Amino acid sequence: TTILVGQALGAGAPEKAKKLSYAALLLGITLTVVTAFITIFYRYQIAAIFVTDEIVIGMAATLLFLAAIYQFSDTVQAVVGGVLRGYKDTKSILYITLVCYWLIGIPLGYTLSRTDLFVLPMGAKGFWIAFVVALTLAAAMLAYRMYRIQSRRDHELLAALEHLK
Repeated sequence: TTILVGQALGAGAPEKAKKLSYAALLLGITLTVVTAFITIFYRYQIAAIFVTDEIVIGMAATLLFLAAIYQFSDTVQAVVGGVLRGYKDTKSILYITLVCYWLIGIPLGYTLSRTDLFVLPMGAKGFWIAFVVALTLAAAMLAYRMYRIQSRRDHELLAALEHLK
C-alpha cells in the first residue's frame, strides 16, 4: 500500500492514491473477516492442537476470541499506517502509536491484569483487552489522520508533498 500510494502521488494522481487506500482497506478487512471467523468458531479446536488440558483449552479459547477481535483494529492500523507512509506522513504514526501503545495500552494492561483498581485482576485476559483498546484507538486516530490528509484539495496536497522532497 505504501508503494502504490507513493507512486500514485509521485505521478500527480492524488485521487488514485485515495482509491488505492480504500481498496487496500477493503481487501484487508475482507481477509480479516475470514480469519476472525475461523479463529472465533474454531478457537477450541485451535487450542486443542497445542494442549489437552480442558482448563487450559478454555483459557486459550478466551484469549483467541480476543485475538480475533484484535485483528480488525490491527488490519486498519497496519493498512492506514502504510497509506500514511505513502503520503510521507511518518511522524503522526510515531506519535499516535507511542501514545496509544505505551501511554494507554501498557498501563491499562498492567492495571487490568495485575491490580484490582477497576476490576479483580484479570491476568492475561486483562492485557489482551487493553491491547484491543489501545489498537482500536490507534486505528481510529490513524484513520482520522488519513481522512484529514486526503480531504485536502489535490493541488494543496501535491504542493505539500513537493515541499517534503
